[in-house]
Amino acid sequence: NGYDTKGSHTEEIKKILDLISIIIYPIFNPVVSQYIKKINEYLSWKSYRFSFRKLGDNSQVGKGFSINGAKHIKIGNNFYAGKNIILDAWEVHGEQKFNPEIDIGDNVSLNDNVHISAIDYIKIGNNVLFGRNVFITDNSHGASDLNDILIAPEKRDLSSKGPVIIG
Repeated sequence: NGYDTKGSHTEEIKKILDLISIIIYPIFNPVVSQYIKKINEYLSWKSYRFSFRKLGDNSQVGKGFSINGAKHIKIGNNFYAGKNIILDAWEVHGEQKFNPEIDIGDNVSLNDNVHISAIDYIKIGNNVLFGRNVFITDNSHGASDLNDILIAPEKRDLSSKGPVIIG
């Protein structure tokens, strides 16, 4: 997972809980180990509370999430996300610097494998539901002209045509 540790002890907490899981697993049966893993995932998500720009009440996220740039992400109340969620607020790409913002409203549900990537501004309004395998972005890797196509995508400059607003 791409944990963002700025302003928190997320990585240290996760390492300690992972170590506890490794030590306890051989001692207890797999059922107890599963509960320990669930506690680990819950605490990993909750440890972001102080990293996010805002994290509302009653949020729940499935396993396998990845957060980049949590300090640029606001999440409202009653947020639900399935497994393998990716929230990317990119401050830097190569030599480029950005001031991204992801603003998620109240009562928003993201199903499994949703990826949100911002270098500018993405707003998801209240009471929005996303299905599985959704990608939302306000940016792209370069232009589609011959000069950019000859450059590997990860080495191209990022560009945005403006905010994405979903209500």
